[in-house]
Amino acid sequence: QDFINEAMKYKTYIINHINNIINKNELDNSLAPVLDTNIQVFDTNALRREDLRLLIGTKDVIKSDELLQDLDEESSGDYEPIVKPKARDFNEKRVVNIKPAGFQWDHISERDWVHYKFEKSYLLINSTVTKHEAEELCHTFNGKHRDEEITLAVPISSGEQQFINRYLFDIKHVSKDVWIGQNPYNYNKHNKKSAGSPRYQPYENWAKGRPSLTKPCVQIRSPFNVFGDLDRSVGAKWEDVSCFRRNLVLCERPQHWTQQRFIRVAQELQRELD
Repeated sequence: QDFINEAMKYKTYIINHINNIINKNELDNSLAPVLDTNIQVFDTNALRREDLRLLIGTKDVIKSDELLQDLDEESSGDYEPIVKPKARDFNEKRVVNIKPAGFQWDHISERDWVHYKFEKSYLLINSTVTKHEAEELCHTFNGKHRDEEITLAVPISSGEQQFINRYLFDIKHVSKDVWIGQNPYNYNKHNKKSAGSPRYQPYENWAKGRPSLTKPCVQIRSPFNVFGDLDRSVGAKWEDVSCFRRNLVLCERPQHWTQQRFIRVAQELQRELD
């Protein structure tokens, strides 16, 4: 809601000047409060298609099913979205070596991140660690500074969970369990509060009989058995387990857009609405 209020505050600027910016290929100073070339202001973890409609000053329904499908598409591998969000403060050609004490890590570059819609990016770290070590790896994976925006993955919808499952188990063929950032105690608390009310029901993907609420950490269980065979009866479900287990790590970060990329998305939407 805060994002939408802020967007509405500045939408007049965008409506009046967006074409001027594109045609002149330069920034208008009056847009400085919302479009700053020195910072990346739009976080797609908060930015949604409906917000874009507000920003370009229309409440009309988009008539093109093709554009709606593009905006909802999950981008990974060879799929290129309408606007591919720019990586945040990373040089794609620069390879970073992750070497926490006592562990041997692979080299990781920007190409190792996969993108879900225009919302999040994921990174699989193919080494087994405890839950605490996994959290620290995500926060400090570049080895230079702590980044609180990079955390263990927290799936919040069935679409996101399906994307993660395809990435981990269909593409990467991960045979080990994977740490995620869910909290079984929070789910128990929310479910008690929302019992009998459809207004708030958090997304969940628990295995049968879970959460047991006896262990505080959560993993996605691999559907592959120890022999590498797919066990359909298991499924890629959540399990609450001991935090001292050693699992693989799935990190996530929000996608950030520069002002130029935001304008390109708004321009695509405007063409569909005209």
